[in-house]
Amino acid sequence: MMGPSRASEMLLFNKKLTAHDAKEVGLVTEVFPDGSFQQEVWPKIQAYAKLPIKSLVYSKALTRDVEKDILHQVNDAECDRLVERWTSEDCMNAIINFFSRKK
Repeated sequence: MMGPSRASEMLLFNKKLTAHDAKEVGLVTEVFPDGSFQQEVWPKIQAYAKLPIKSLVYSKALTRDVEKDILHQVNDAECDRLVERWTSEDCMNAIINFFSRKK
């Protein structure tokens, strides 16, 4: 969604996104100022609550189900890779080095 460069930056270098960054890359649709959050959000929630529930459920399914299988496959591959990395010599050395610095 956000492109390979920004995704790599987050994954490889633990870069955090601000709310405005998240909006820019399409992870969220709106950002509200802290001072007016309640006043801006509650009317939207009340309007959404009046929408027909079945239409919302079916529309959501149409937009998400297409890629759900792919996302599950990618998640499985990521989990396999994480398990491999956690049990690697690199990881063990990093943990040992981390705790050695705490003394």
